[in-house]
Amino acid sequence: NTGAPTPLDQLVAAGWAADSFSLCLDASGGGVLTLGGAGGHVTEGALRWAPIVNEDYYTVWMEDLLVAGESLGVRAAEYNCGGAIVDSGTTDITRPRPAYRAFRSALRAGCRRAGNAGEAAGSMVGVGRDEHGRKLKKKKTMFHGHCFSLTPADFAAFPDLTVVLSGGVHLVVTPRHYLRGGPG
Repeated sequence: NTGAPTPLDQLVAAGWAADSFSLCLDASGGGVLTLGGAGGHVTEGALRWAPIVNEDYYTVWMEDLLVAGESLGVRAAEYNCGGAIVDSGTTDITRPRPAYRAFRSALRAGCRRAGNAGEAAGSMVGVGRDEHGRKLKKKKTMFHGHCFSLTPADFAAFPDLTVVLSGGVHLVVTPRHYLRGGPG
């Protein structure tokens, strides 16, 4: 941040736009940026907003991360150490170490539950098994930088993530959005 006013700040100062914007990204790589309000033509349900806690990088307060609707049990202060930012230049989700470990444990637990239900080595390719159904060795998973080819059914085996922000905002992130190379 150079300290120079953003284009939106300049429009607001000139009285040409309200001091708000909305950003809607879609799975195909497109989206809509609306300055001075919300893009009503692309929203579904009630519009929610999270207050900006630091304008340097559009920092918001992250309260929780849910995996398949279940909290990881990580304190909000952990998620916000260093700032939780909204960045339209990437779809990456980064987490502090305690949240990453809890996320990894939640996916592994999902594989164990699937394995106990009779599915070979768990149901998530890259977490519990490889593309051929073989059980993975501990250091050969996606958590250790290994890549796997996933079918649409493989993507469907992964849970949705829900990012919970202040103001009651719940952002659901589907596997096709948080796994690289997901089907469109």
